[in-house]
This record gives sequence, structure tokens and C-alpha cells, in this order.
Amino acid sequence: MIYALIAIVALLTAAQVFIRTNAAVVFFAVCAGSVLLTAAGTDTDLLAHSMGSGADISTNTMQAIVVLLPAVLSAFFLRRRVPRTKTLFIIVPAFCASVVALTLVHPFLSGSLQTTLSNGKGWNIIAQYYEFVVVVGIFTSMFTLGITIPKHKDDKHHKKGKHH
Repeated sequence: MIYALIAIVALLTAAQVFIRTNAAVVFFAVCAGSVLLTAAGTDTDLLAHSMGSGADISTNTMQAIVVLLPAVLSAFFLRRRVPRTKTLFIIVPAFCASVVALTLVHPFLSGSLQTTLSNGKGWNIIAQYYEFVVVVGIFTSMFTLGITIPKHKDDKHHKKGKHH
């Protein structure tokens, strides 16, 4: 099962790098999804049931969607925003976003899939280094934002050091 876990994380990371999305924003969006789920609380159950009788969406599925939706939307809207020359800088935040997203979605997976993941060696490694991955994700994301967001260019009327 460790190979499946590695494949999932590698696929999620590679997808972010391939579309050159700003993985720093994706990392923070994964964190925001977790906060959103905490704030929504039991309302996710209401949302799952209000999706209509045709859609059989479980509360767990709805909670996974709430956690992942900010990250997926961020990745989509920010695709091709990182110049090719700065692609290397998004690898670590993309990896951290993938690991944190997988960890946050884990409780909402089916019981058998949870058990399979939890019993594997890979999950123990993720659990052991989760806090480290979060800290690395935060700091590399802040750094990545600093170098990937273009600076505002001065125009003719606003010279550096002169304020009107």
C-alpha cells in the first residue's frame, strides 16, 4: 500500500507542477478548507442532504469536498501563473499541499480504505512527520509567494521616494 500512497502524493504534486499553479496558494487553500470544515460543523450534513434525492452524497463525501474545494479551485484559477523559470520553487509547497490534503481527507474515506491506508508503512511515516510537513509547507509557501507574485511596477507619476 505504500506504493499507492507514494503514487497518490506524487500524482497530486506532479499535477500542480505540470499546470504551473501557484502551489503556495494551493497549500494555504488546503489549510483554509480545513478551517472551513471546522466552521461549517454540522452544516455539512445539512448540505449533503439538501443536494437532492437524485444525488446520494454522504456526509463524509461532502466534508471531503468542503476540505478540498478551495485547493482545487485555487489550482484551477491559478494555473500557468508561475513562470517556467520558477517552477522548481513550487515543488515543495505542492508536495506539502498534497500530503496535508491527503491527511485531511483521510477521516472521510470509507472504513476499509482508511484501514488499508492506516495499516501501511507509508501512513506511519506521514503521521510521524505531519507537523514537520505543515511547518515546511507554511514557510516554503510564504517564500514561494514572495518570489512568484510580481512586484507592482512604478509608473511615470510615482517615482520611488517621492510621494504626492
